[in-house]
Amino acid sequence: MKRYREAFGLPEALKQVDTEFGAQLAMLGGSPVVLAAPLNADSWLTGRLERFGEAPCAFILAAADMNKDMKKWKTVSKTRWFGVETAWLDVGWRLGIEPAR
Repeated sequence: MKRYREAFGLPEALKQVDTEFGAQLAMLGGSPVVLAAPLNADSWLTGRLERFGEAPCAFILAAADMNKDMKKWKTVSKTRWFGVETAWLDVGWRLGIEPAR
């Protein structure tokens, strides 16, 4: 996190734990990137890091009609990232949707 902040001149991170996602989250200022660290050795994220290294593990898209989109896809879980409701969809990998701002 420190290297990322220094490289892009970003402020201290806002931090949050998301037990449903299985990660400690860090959002750096207005950056569109959220850094995630596994909560434990059994986390799906731990396995992903071992397999692929440090790389994107999920994407979040804005939805004009979040409820409609959630009906199209199987919603795995809902959570709140830094005050914004996020629904995680089962599309073979982690895809989140949140209300368009």
